[in-house]
Amino acid sequence: MFKNYITTTLRILWREKVYGLINIIGLSLGVSCSLIIALYLNNEFSYDKHHESRDQIFRIAEEQYRNGEFFEFSANVGGLVGPYLKQDYPEVLEYVRFSGSLTEFFRYEDQITYEDNVHYADNSVFDVFTHNIISGDPESALLNPASIAISQSFADRYFGDEDPLGKVLSTEADDFLVTLVFQDIPQTSHYRYDALISIESLFQQFEPNLTANVTNTYLKMVEGYEAESFQAIWAEFEQRHMEGLRGRGYTGDQLFLEPLSDIYLQSGVVSASTNTANVFSLYAFAAIGILILLVASVNYMNLATARSIKRVKEIAVRKLLGAEKRQLIIQLLGESAFLSLLSVLLSLGVVEFVLAIEFVSNAIGQNLSLRALSPLVLVLGTVALVAFLGVLVGLYPAYYISTNLTVLNAHKNTSVEKGNYSQNALVGFQFTISIAVIAMTLLMFSQIRFIQDRELGFDKEDKVLVSLWGADAIENGELFFDELLAQGAISGVAYTARGRQSGIFAGGEWPVGIPGTPFNEWREFNRIYVDENFFELMGVEVTRGRNFNAAISTDREEAALINETALREMGWNEPLGQNIGIAFNPATVVGVIDDFHVRALHQSLRPTVVSLLDMEFGGLSDEERKSLARTAVIDVGGVSVSEFLSILSDSWPSIDPAHPLDYQFLEDQLNRQYAEEQKQLQLFIAFSAICIFVSCLGLLGLSSYSTERRTKEIGIRKVLGASVLNIIFQLFRTTLFLLIGAALLASIGSFWASSQWLQRFYYQIEIDPSVFLLATCITTLIAFVTVSSQAYRTAITNPVEALRYE
Repeated sequence: MFKNYITTTLRILWREKVYGLINIIGLSLGVSCSLIIALYLNNEFSYDKHHESRDQIFRIAEEQYRNGEFFEFSANVGGLVGPYLKQDYPEVLEYVRFSGSLTEFFRYEDQITYEDNVHYADNSVFDVFTHNIISGDPESALLNPASIAISQSFADRYFGDEDPLGKVLSTEADDFLVTLVFQDIPQTSHYRYDALISIESLFQQFEPNLTANVTNTYLKMVEGYEAESFQAIWAEFEQRHMEGLRGRGYTGDQLFLEPLSDIYLQSGVVSASTNTANVFSLYAFAAIGILILLVASVNYMNLATARSIKRVKEIAVRKLLGAEKRQLIIQLLGESAFLSLLSVLLSLGVVEFVLAIEFVSNAIGQNLSLRALSPLVLVLGTVALVAFLGVLVGLYPAYYISTNLTVLNAHKNTSVEKGNYSQNALVGFQFTISIAVIAMTLLMFSQIRFIQDRELGFDKEDKVLVSLWGADAIENGELFFDELLAQGAISGVAYTARGRQSGIFAGGEWPVGIPGTPFNEWREFNRIYVDENFFELMGVEVTRGRNFNAAISTDREEAALINETALREMGWNEPLGQNIGIAFNPATVVGVIDDFHVRALHQSLRPTVVSLLDMEFGGLSDEERKSLARTAVIDVGGVSVSEFLSILSDSWPSIDPAHPLDYQFLEDQLNRQYAEEQKQLQLFIAFSAICIFVSCLGLLGLSSYSTERRTKEIGIRKVLGASVLNIIFQLFRTTLFLLIGAALLASIGSFWASSQWLQRFYYQIEIDPSVFLLATCITTLIAFVTVSSQAYRTAITNPVEALRYE
């Protein structure tokens, strides 16, 4: 009997090749997309699971308040918080502090490389977090200040096949002894680094305390510890250590613990050093994966039900010869299982091929592969998927055909017509999904365009950023760029503090207030350092007072500019001449500048204070001169960019023979702030296109069978004088009604989903109802072309041939 089932299935597929091809392609695409999304989500939800003590690890976070009102969450806390907690509370087994990302050129012999992922850390990092140690002693690796632990890839860049242990890596100001080599931090880590320098090296420069928030601190707690229990510890800790600091750096901020497992997906805490994901976007991708698979499955159901008219005699004869309903269902389920097996096997090959394409891995942002799964998991998963799909796509058609097709209606279409309601419902479901994903894609695209095109308060066009390392390179660079400016090879030049990764407007948050007032009344301002030419170059207007003037000696130490938002924060009617403290350093406001965005548009405008960048280096020691860094902002508008870059490359050895040329375009730097959204948009477009294509495959097959079934009707209409266009619209009428209903459901669903996604942006578009109309029109056009292509072929047939059909 089993052999008979297989033989019958193969005969049907051979006889109806188009039907089989449509189903196999549709199911393969659906399974392929779902597998890729499943691999992506599995990777996203596996962050930090490689740490052996992950259930005991927590990050200390801070709920910050200003003037008694909530300000923001932060992952930065005082450098002594961790040591004091371990000292006072037995629940705290260990702590580890990280600080910042050191951005330097590292040198070993003739090898010089720019590194931007080097952090400071306690030696206890190897006790708290799991590292695969290649060489060195983790018990003492970072105890000495001048020590550095490096990853395998970091070691390969500098030492090749040499043993790194005991070698010395140099920066402009320091030498570090390599004491340990560890395997590269897994991609699924929320905190990744290529090298760790002993945090004692940082604390030699300043003493840590409880209020200067300079470290990300993690605690390893006793087993079974709950994050909520920390509130009792903090209440006691605050009374014991913090009350005496009110007005001297402590503003009543509250500390709490975040479980390690929540940081990547659930945290709303601000931290520039860690990676986080938008969990709503992950749920959206999961929904898309499921929906694409459902759309492909619906295709099979619809096609199997529609083609049942061709199997009327076969089923009737089987019933006449004594076949039971159970046997018919098994036969029909077997056909769907066989198709599912072919589709799944094909999709496994497609997935591996697609994920191996560099463009795809870059778009996803991860290197994914089925080979990462164990053979047992892969085999069991394939079997389960085939079984699931076989039942999912085959159960309804099997039940419908075996129940409704009888000997009495072997030559009638009445029983088949009863399936129209269910077919229409399934087609309507496909249209709903198609319209929804198109609408969401259009809204995402509009939001990305909105934030990229929005006025930022400064001119971002045609600006090249060139990094200058060390006083010699800065001085040589000034002479070089001034000469180019005089020659007309560039349109302007200005300088800022180093900002390759953080951006030229990002100088960190600094407490700003009126000297003599309680510290809890001070506010956090963004602080940047620029030269006197910067705002003119960037098109930022000084609205009150004056700009910096390097000729005025006091400007370098005492002058400050503030933006309009800072002026509103301070509540001054007359800001000029106001004395302020910037991190307790006195300054005088000499001017007010227009507002401009110093952060990505996920956040609101920030109050900003600006200090004059010191470009005079006389009197500095050799070590201080070597440690300086500046960014030259070059305006290349109106000149040949390629020619400028060519001159810069040729001249660079004379400007800075010690470092390679490092430049980037300001627009590229700004656009990287939205790299995650760009990636999501690319993936949405790709999966939306596949979802629509799969829907069209099903609609193509369904319209083909529907048109074939109505061949005589079409012939009669033509004899009675109907035009080809009238016939096409007559056949499309039912589809049009389904589209209208689907548009209403899709608009509601996509409006809600898009609203959730837009919440991550402070500045966002208004959701325009015309987007849903456009999505409906696009889907309607695609459906019309798909249906009419089949209807047209039959409509232009000689009506005599149509009337002879069957």
